[in-house]
Parts: sequence; structure tokens; C-alpha cells
Amino acid sequence: MAPTPHYQGKPILYCVGNFAMDWIRMRPNKEGLAIRVVVEGKKVSRVSFVPLTRDDDNKVVMLDPNAKDGAALVQKVRDLSIGVPLAVDGREVVLIDHTKPPAGN
Repeated sequence: MAPTPHYQGKPILYCVGNFAMDWIRMRPNKEGLAIRVVVEGKKVSRVSFVPLTRDDDNKVVMLDPNAKDGAALVQKVRDLSIGVPLAVDGREVVLIDHTKPPAGN
């Protein structure tokens, strides 16, 4: 897990694939994030993630960010990413969202 800083209004995502490697050195690192990026008209309109872990058989398991283990991973990302707004939306955590019209429209 790594922080998710923003640069010029866009998130920078580090080390998001390490959990999926079947590399003996990575086995202790069972947690990670699946990133979802929505592109509309050549512009990124939404970036979100789903917290993940690996089970004892090394299979990737998606976690609910509202439930115990998923919420703990979301909190870990919050703690690493001071000042970065994270909003849980269903079963994913939103970093940026330009798909919804601004309030009052």
C-alpha cells in the first residue's frame, strides 16, 4: 500500500499491482487496490478503487469498503494520503468524480 497524492487535481497511484504478483518476496503483502478509471471524451472523469486481498490459495478477493477488512484498508489509504478526499460509493472508493453535475444544476 502507498499514499495516493494528487498532482494538479489528479491522483497518482503507486504500487497498486504488487498484491497480484505470485513472487515469493511479495507473498506477505496480501493487500492492494483495483483501480477503475472512467475516460469520457479523452478526459478522465472518474477514478476509484476497490480494496483487495489474497486468500490462502493466493487468489485475489475483492473487499467491501464498508465491511471490516475493506474498511481497514480504506483507512490505511486515508492515513497514508493525508488531505486527499476519499468517498465510499457503494463497493468502491472514489478519488475524483467529474461525472456528476455540480450541486445546484
